[in-house]
Amino acid sequence: MVRLEDAWDTLPVNLQYPLTSRKRMTPLYASTDVIDASDFHPLLTVHVGDIPDRVVDDGSRTALDEFLTSYPGTAGYEDFARRRIGPDEGPNYERHHPDAGWLIMHWQMPVETGTATQRHKRLHAMTRGYAGHRYFFPAVAGRSRELHPLMAWWTVLYALSMLARYQPAQWASHINVDGSRHTVPIEKVLERAMEHLPVLIADTIEEVSAWA
Repeated sequence: MVRLEDAWDTLPVNLQYPLTSRKRMTPLYASTDVIDASDFHPLLTVHVGDIPDRVVDDGSRTALDEFLTSYPGTAGYEDFARRRIGPDEGPNYERHHPDAGWLIMHWQMPVETGTATQRHKRLHAMTRGYAGHRYFFPAVAGRSRELHPLMAWWTVLYALSMLARYQPAQWASHINVDGSRHTVPIEKVLERAMEHLPVLIADTIEEVSAWA
């Protein structure tokens, strides 16, 4: 069973608006800057962003590997940027803002491949697109695959609509700006829904039509 907070945390728009105080599994941003910077390379190199504090502060490969088990797209990574030279050195995280870190990660390309086009294709196979960007999405609720963003949106909006319809008193308490910490996150997600869903639906239709 997928809980509301599970689906909630998989939406990139909710990165700064947690619904609970639990350890969250949020999307990891996958930057294509390094891919575009060189024509041929045997490694797919990606700047992976929004790695949470608890992993960055630990600073060990063990913590990173345990965290990434929830992100199927990251499987089989070759290596990462290290703090110093040496196989036992930990990840060299970069801080772009105080709440999360970035890490340069590498995946081995198949033999005799490595052009920019081939590396982009490999990255697209590992990630999902959202609002013009690529993300590693987490698998939730014990599932082996990540939750598609469109399904995550459907889950969140359906749950909120059922709460508003069948539990109006509870809904009113959650959107009470003077008494609930959930008011701002709910307000933000409903605002973003009107902006993001039309584009996401169109992108998903295009994605599915390409399978034919």
